[in-house]
Amino acid sequence: MKKLWSILSVACLLTACKNKPAQPTSIGPNKQLASLFDNYYSTRSGLLPMEATMNGDNRFNDRMPAEFTDSYRQQLTNFFTAYLDSIKQFNRDGFLMMESLFDSEEMDLLITIGKADQDMDKALAKRDAEGGVSRLRRHCE
Repeated sequence: MKKLWSILSVACLLTACKNKPAQPTSIGPNKQLASLFDNYYSTRSGLLPMEATMNGDNRFNDRMPAEFTDSYRQQLTNFFTAYLDSIKQFNRDGFLMMESLFDSEEMDLLITIGKADQDMDKALAKRDAEGGVSRLRRHCE
């Protein structure tokens, strides 16, 4: 629970540091991306019927692939490679910024919780996989 509060408070701190009013955007839903995800889920469910059943999708309950065969493994490789190539056409740069997501009272509470959390001190600077350092700030500058 402490980690959840820590992550939530850090996210809130990062979004609260912007003092500009929120700008309306005209970006609508990406139907092409939504279609890709729908197709991915359907095809993946067919290839991994046990996973589909665990997710509540009963369309493939009559299937049980021989997972140890080379042909099945090749099917999985082809499936994941094709969708990896498909997803690369979409722009993945950028973040969703939601200014004024929390009012000042909520932000004060989240900042108080974040400062009181002992685990936050350990999370202020962490090395990533490439050797860089990610730093968290407790206040706006």
